[in-house]
Formats: sequence, C-alpha cells, structure tokens
Amino acid sequence: MGNVALGKKVEEEWKNASEVTNGIINGYTAGTGFVHTNWPDYLTIDLESICKLYVIRFLLWDRLGNSNKRDKRKYKYRLLTSEDHNEWQVHFDTGKDGFNGWQEFEFNPPVSARYVRIHAMWNSANVEYHIVEVEAHDSPATSLIAECVLKRVINNSIDKNEIEVGEPFPLTSKVFSDLNKIEELVNDNDYIKPEKFLRIINDLRVKFRDMTLIEQSMDSIRREIIRPVTEEMEEASKLGKYSKYGFIVGLIGFIVGLVGGIMTIITLIVDLNS
Repeated sequence: MGNVALGKKVEEEWKNASEVTNGIINGYTAGTGFVHTNWPDYLTIDLESICKLYVIRFLLWDRLGNSNKRDKRKYKYRLLTSEDHNEWQVHFDTGKDGFNGWQEFEFNPPVSARYVRIHAMWNSANVEYHIVEVEAHDSPATSLIAECVLKRVINNSIDKNEIEVGEPFPLTSKVFSDLNKIEELVNDNDYIKPEKFLRIINDLRVKFRDMTLIEQSMDSIRREIIRPVTEEMEEASKLGKYSKYGFIVGLIGFIVGLVGGIMTIITLIVDLNS
C-alpha cells in the first residue's frame, strides 16, 4: 500500500491536526502547513488496523518549506508504537540531543503496530511544538528527495526497546492539558487583559516541565525494581517455592528496592530545585 498513515486522524487536540497526515510535505511557511501544540504533549495516529511497518518518518518544522536557510531550533522527542494502545515500544529517544527536519526510522524486521506516537518533549525556540507531516509505510519506502537529518535502522531482533504500559507520564499530560484549557479561556475573555495571565501560564509550563523527568524516573523504578520483584514473588507463590522464611526475605528485598526508588525520586527533586 505505502503510507498507511495518509488521511488518518490524530487522537490529541493539536491545532490543524488533519494537516499532519495530508501528504503535503512542501510549501509550509512560518504560519501554515504544519500542526502545533504546546509541549510536552503526544501526537498519536491511529492506523485503524495492525500493520507491519517498514518505515516511520516525520518532518519537524525547519523553515525549508519556503526558504533555503534551515532554522536553528531543535526539537526533542520520543518515537513509540503500540498494537493495543496499552503496551508501547519506545524505539527512539533524542535524549539531550535535538533535531529538526526529516527523521526516518527503518525497522528490520518490520514492527507490528496500529498506533504511532510522537512524544513531543521540547522546542528550543518557544513553547510550541511543530510537525509538518508523519508517514508510516507498510512496505519499503521510496527515498526522500529532501535531506534526511536523522536516519536510523531499528533492528528489532537485536535492539532491546523500552516497553511502557498504559499512558506514559499521565500526571504531566493532565497538568499541561489543564494549562492549555486555562489559556484558551483567557484568550476568549474580552474583559481581562490576557498578557499577565499568559505570562503566568508560560511560567507554570516551564516549572511543570520537570514533572516529566520525575515521572520518567518513577516509571523506570516500576520497570526495573518493583515489577520484576512482584512478578518473581507471584511466580514463586504459584509454584509453592516460598516458605514463610523465603517469603519474608523476598518481601524485605522488595521494600529495600522500593526505598531505593523513593530516595532516587527525592534526589531528583532536590537536584531540580537547586
């Protein structure tokens, strides 16, 4: 078929959301031809059925739609896919780096997915995140005519992709969703001067960005400490392995791991406030 994301809907409320899957990748300007929202947020595309994806690629705004001079801004993001909207594979995380322009990921072997998600985390230029187009190909994709800034081959038989269960970072998402609603109310009210309120909202966004780091640490603790211990105890319980003494030892190990996780969170909070 080719680009199975073409014409598919975005689940979240990004402005001009339909433009990110309309197939138009040229002629975008500083004000048109892309979707945008305040970061951090998710952009999730429902492909409507499970597909074998060979390539996912997307275009982060770079000014090259109507100019030959690339913008200096950098975007940070994570790329995820899911079959069931519950268990998500994290295929790529920009980490401390940032990019704009075309980002292309080739999967070898193809990845099975119904949902494609970009976790839009940061833009060096302002509080908004801008994406021109997202493509998901169920067959080898034709080469881009434009420059591809980042190109990676994801070998699913070798690479150990991080797995997230449920909606990642729900607290951060809820806070920023509420801030966006407040901003809309302020902009729609003709009886107050919006500048002061919008300045306060932007200050809150900056401060609440750190919640993402905290939730990432909590999710890591859950995956690496709490979940494995819990699964081991459940499995041993089914097999009748635990004597009373063994159960106590396992419980102590669980508590020690939990305390270590709490200390990690406390340390992170102290670092963020210092």
